[in-house]
Amino acid sequence: MAPLPGKHGVALCLCVVRRKTNTQWRVQEAGIVITRRRAALEAAAATEQKTQPPPPERTEAEMVVVTNDSGIGSLHAHDEREPTHAIAATPGMRTIAIKSGVLVFLSHFYGISKECLYAFLEQFCRYCNIQPVPAGSTSEDYKLKAIPFVLKGDAGVWLSRLPEGSIRTWAEFRMIFLDRFFPT
Repeated sequence: MAPLPGKHGVALCLCVVRRKTNTQWRVQEAGIVITRRRAALEAAAATEQKTQPPPPERTEAEMVVVTNDSGIGSLHAHDEREPTHAIAATPGMRTIAIKSGVLVFLSHFYGISKECLYAFLEQFCRYCNIQPVPAGSTSEDYKLKAIPFVLKGDAGVWLSRLPEGSIRTWAEFRMIFLDRFFPT
């Protein structure tokens, strides 16, 4: 086959190979091989998926149990790229962008007894205080925006379960954080 003009000698070849038995029937297109048997299996799998029964309907009594369960609300997935809603967003926080390179240098707090709570807070505050903040924002806004990203494990779960908008200032966060994780 002659090369196509302007394509630097590239030739396109479509071939059909035919054999007598069903499983040997093949169509080759640009290096892709499809047998009749595989096509039949894929079709059967597709129809099998379509014929699965619908999920069972729940009775009203079962629904009442689920809607009145206070633990269900705390079983939500949290996207770590977004701060939790326990921290009330201020106008200053909306203009702050936490860079991923900054998060690499911040230590994480997991809420286990071996961790030094005060050392974590001191290091976190020291690092956040040297970060540039846009006009109209403060280092307190920066700390409140960054803290959900460094709380992991039990500490992250604790923060995600706090009521929405319950933390308005860094002083409030520090107080309830120390109350929760200070060793007794």
